[in-house]
Formats: sequence, C-alpha cells, structure tokens
Amino acid sequence: MKFYGHEYHRHTYGSCINNITYAAQMSHNHILKRIGCCLQTPIPILVFQSVEYGTLRDCIFGAPLPRLKIASDIVNSLAYLHFGFPRPIVLRNFKTQNILFNEENVAKWFDFLLSISIPEGETHITTDRVIGTRGYSAPEYISICVLNEKSNVFSFGAFLFELLAGRIHIWDLLKDTHDHGCFFNEYLKNYLEDKRFTGIPAPIIVQDIPCIEKEQQLHASAQLTLECVNNSPEDRPTMVD
Repeated sequence: MKFYGHEYHRHTYGSCINNITYAAQMSHNHILKRIGCCLQTPIPILVFQSVEYGTLRDCIFGAPLPRLKIASDIVNSLAYLHFGFPRPIVLRNFKTQNILFNEENVAKWFDFLLSISIPEGETHITTDRVIGTRGYSAPEYISICVLNEKSNVFSFGAFLFELLAGRIHIWDLLKDTHDHGCFFNEYLKNYLEDKRFTGIPAPIIVQDIPCIEKEQQLHASAQLTLECVNNSPEDRPTMVD
C-alpha cells in the first residue's frame, strides 16, 4: 500500500494520477501489480500486491543476493516498457528503492510517479525541466532535457554498477564530479583497461567468486555497464540487445 502525504498532495497530485494511469496498464511478471486505488480520501492511496522482502535498497548493501538475476528481471521489465506499448514509456525515477523482490527473489518495478511516454511517430520527448533521481539521469537529459528509451538504458547501467558495487548510492564514488555521466564512464573504463575489476565489487560479491567463470561473468557485466552509460545515446544498447 502506498500513501501520498499532505505536502505531496498539495503540490504534485497530478503525479499521483500519472502513477495510477501507468500502473493500470501494466501486465508483466516483473512489474508489481496494482490492485486498486482510492482518490476519495484526503490522502490518495494506491494498493499493490504484497512483496514480503521489501525494497532492493534495504538489502543491496550486505545481503547475499542473486544480483545478476535481479538485473535480468529489471531488463525484462524495461524491455516491456520500451516495446510493449505503442508509445514507449520512460522512467524518470529509477532507484533501488523502487525495486521490490519476493521470497523467490523475483524483482519487480513498482513506481511510475514520474514516468512519461514518447509521442507516436517521435524518437524522443523534450521536457521543460529535469526531474528524477540524481545519479541515474542520462547526460543528455541533464543538459538539454531530452528523453527516450536510451535514457532508461543509462539508468540501468548505473543501477547495474550499483548492484555490482553493493553500494547504497553509486555517486559516493564520484562526489567531486560535475559531469556525472562522463566521469562514471571513465571510472569504469579505467578499471576495465587496467584489469582491476575486483576493486569495484563489494566484498560480499568478490568473496563469492570461487572460479574463473564467475570472474569472467563479472567482467562481462562490467563491460555491459560501460556500454549502457556511454555518453552517446546512439552507442548504448537497447534493452533487448
């Protein structure tokens, strides 16, 4: 169940309606099912199916998780948003606290508060301002307010790095930077080229690599992360690549 407080209710009631509208369209194993909503109360209420384990943010820092499976689940949900509708849907509030998972470690996205659709026949949409979660926003969105599916690809790359690093906030590594996308990209590239990849993942991940195959799997994941956070949207993969 999701509640919207009085401050939220006064200023961004429209975003609540946005969340309800998008959630009502969803039918996917990795997107949390909306059961209902109530707009007749002073505070809007959204009701979702139960997920016992809570948010990924609560567990990412120390719990032993099937991290690559979680990443795969989120890839599937994003591919659905990009290719399952006549107008692709772009998330603008990508963050680990919006990812829930159950006792089978099935990850589900559940928040469409700031989501936006690309108009039919268009390749992108331009907004009047930047909103969303700092650290996950693509550089072209930050600089010129342009959004398309590749903006979500960048966000996924940042999320994948967060999974591998086991950190609550990826930008703790990059506090002194201004052009986050650029420095993030260079940071990963340097680790890959110098073959110092084990400097990135959290100890809880590194200690679970008993063989060369798993280390290679982590390297492949890091390479995918690097491709997803490419500064050029055209050079990023799609969610089905």
